Amino acid sequence: MPIGRDTMNRNVFILSITSFLIDLVSSSWYMVVPLYLEELGASTIAIGISFAAISVGWYTPQFLGGLLGDKIGRKTLIVISTLMFIPCYILLGLTQIWWIATLAITVFWIFNGVQYPSFNSMIAESVDKRDWEMAFTTFVFFINLSWAVGPLIGAFIIPLFGYKIVFYSGAIISGICATIQTLFLHETMQKRFEDASRVSLMVNRNIMYFLASYLIFGLAYGMVYPFISLYADGILKLSFFEIELMFSISQFAACFNTFPSGMLIKKIGSKRSFMIAILGSCFSILMWVFSTSFWTATILLSLFSVFVFSLRDTSYGTLMSSITNTQIRATVLGVAATINGLSIAIGSTIGSYLWEFYSPIVPFLLCGVLSFPSSLLLLKVKTKSKEEAVEHLVRI
Repeated sequence: MPIGRDTMNRNVFILSITSFLIDLVSSSWYMVVPLYLEELGASTIAIGISFAAISVGWYTPQFLGGLLGDKIGRKTLIVISTLMFIPCYILLGLTQIWWIATLAITVFWIFNGVQYPSFNSMIAESVDKRDWEMAFTTFVFFINLSWAVGPLIGAFIIPLFGYKIVFYSGAIISGICATIQTLFLHETMQKRFEDASRVSLMVNRNIMYFLASYLIFGLAYGMVYPFISLYADGILKLSFFEIELMFSISQFAACFNTFPSGMLIKKIGSKRSFMIAILGSCFSILMWVFSTSFWTATILLSLFSVFVFSLRDTSYGTLMSSITNTQIRATVLGVAATINGLSIAIGSTIGSYLWEFYSPIVPFLLCGVLSFPSSLLLLKVKTKSKEEAVEHLVRI
């Protein structure tokens, strides 16, 4: 029996709202995890390695998550993963040892990673093809809104009450969101084609060019992102409140630019938008290290956030939807995320050593250099029309 349009729109709404609530809590502490681990006794190298582990935890399981999402269904995987956030938050609230905290955060992001391919797949499958841009734009808007408000909440609550209150709040909200997802999400997975279609898609050169580009961008992103708060604290001499406020303002900028990004993608296409996002993000964060004041740093980090969290995240969903089909979409999203995650983990490790043994500015300089091969590889990616993407099995 066909699923009604109202039911499908409900899926997008439920995913957007529950993701907003979950990310509202996680964003209140995640941006200052380096400072939190440092407070628990971790060194700079330990923090870099910790972020490498966290990145592996977020991205690597997405391959398994994609396979499971295509096998057992999107909804089941989303609900189970959300429930597993609860023990992670409880452990974070109890421990005072940095490596145990790293372990809990890593497991938390493992289950985030497991469910994420099903998010993108369910959204693409929950609306008509002509509405892909708006569906992904809506979802990304709520994600960006949570990551804008969350650091602001953390800036006020953590200095006053500590980290424990946000960790325990996260456990409660995760339970509420899992209940909402169980009651209101509708499964969208369809019967799969022969496994040969999956193999054919996985070795397609078109996909390989995209994966190569995504891998290089992951290296660049990994070299700098874990060290933004450390650089702001140690080099730019911003206070804890200023750092949280800077992240919050930058995420508000990303949030407010989500719908304009969706309009740009609709006008120039997801591939070109993705290329612009890569170049813009790498060069804006490179310029950020030369900031001379809080507001200069905030403006440049806001540009970085707009390129990464508005333009890139929205164009990623529409681009991947245009080069995959329903039956194997979650699997391919998982493969892409896993490769990207491994590269981010490697980039974080390299960045920590470059910071420690050369100069804190070196990782940011290398990030700018890597943006060129990453964006140029996208020129090789050939996207299909939305109609062809669903009906056509990609061949070698």
